[in-house]
Amino acid sequence: MVSQSPKAFKITTMTATAPPLSDAILETLSEAVLIVDLEFRILRINRAAELLYGVNSSSVAGWPIPQLIGSIPDQLRTASLEAVRRGELWRAVVWHQRPAETRFLAEISLRL
Repeated sequence: MVSQSPKAFKITTMTATAPPLSDAILETLSEAVLIVDLEFRILRINRAAELLYGVNSSSVAGWPIPQLIGSIPDQLRTASLEAVRRGELWRAVVWHQRPAETRFLAEISLRL
């Protein structure tokens, strides 16, 4: 049996205070985009995120991010929140988990 490297996905998370992307642009991006409020509750996701996680945007609206992507280690949560509060871009490669329990690597970018 040949071992295969896991595929890494690129996911961008933006707060609702970020400059808005038009719906047309948001939906044509191949990168999964999650738009959240400052409490990290999901406001909407684009089509690429719907396909990646196997959900639709309206069904996850209001969910806390961990409910969609799995638990977030405290160290990552703290580092990302501190960066966002300073107005910086935060980026990391982390394991995510789909609701169906499939784990995958994802490059996460978080910005205001």
